[in-house]
Amino acid sequence: MLLACFPQRPASIFFNPRHLVIAIFLLITISSFRIAQATDAAAAELRIETDLKYLTSDELEGRGSGDQGLEKAAEYLKSQYLQAGLSIPPEDDDGFLEFSINRRVSLGTPNTLSIKLDSGWFNQLDLNQTFVPLAMGSGGTFDLGVAFCGYGISKPQLGYDDFENIDLNGKAAMILRKIPAQDRSGSLFVNQDGAINLEAASLKSKIEAAVAHGASAVIFVNDDFTNQKEKSR
Repeated sequence: MLLACFPQRPASIFFNPRHLVIAIFLLITISSFRIAQATDAAAAELRIETDLKYLTSDELEGRGSGDQGLEKAAEYLKSQYLQAGLSIPPEDDDGFLEFSINRRVSLGTPNTLSIKLDSGWFNQLDLNQTFVPLAMGSGGTFDLGVAFCGYGISKPQLGYDDFENIDLNGKAAMILRKIPAQDRSGSLFVNQDGAINLEAASLKSKIEAAVAHGASAVIFVNDDFTNQKEKSR
């Protein structure tokens, strides 16, 4: 909407060239700013597209840990950081931080798991059928008592701790996968949209919590919700 205010009495028209120059300057400035914005956006879009095409190209072979493709990706990112004006600290030789990981994990032999109850009942589980060893953790043998630890979640700040009043020292913790009430939106570990708390459900978090409470080994078992879901397939 354009608003105009006219004087109540006739007035002479006065033209000031300086005002025209200022108006033209402002118009050019605004237009230049908009063009610069569009140019910057187009350049950023092209840069992102170029980065993604290279980092996901077949040349980088999936960028697996320890592979040449990952090394190429690291050098590319380094070059982009340097072009952006970042610098490498003087105390660093090349700007990279080296650390060790378990790149390849393979099962040794034999891998067995058996369960014996105080009543004398004994069951030898079948590898990859009724039990599967996990790559996380270390290898070894154990002959331990077992303590059931619910879902293996320790969140005392939320009023929930599956390890409360359980002595795990020198024992294996038997833990359910997933989280409690996972099919109920708005429950303790599920938000209103139905998304579960991934940190609480992760096996890594459960293992860390069990070890922190003294467990010497961890055995995961499927929760009832997962069992029912698999049976319905």
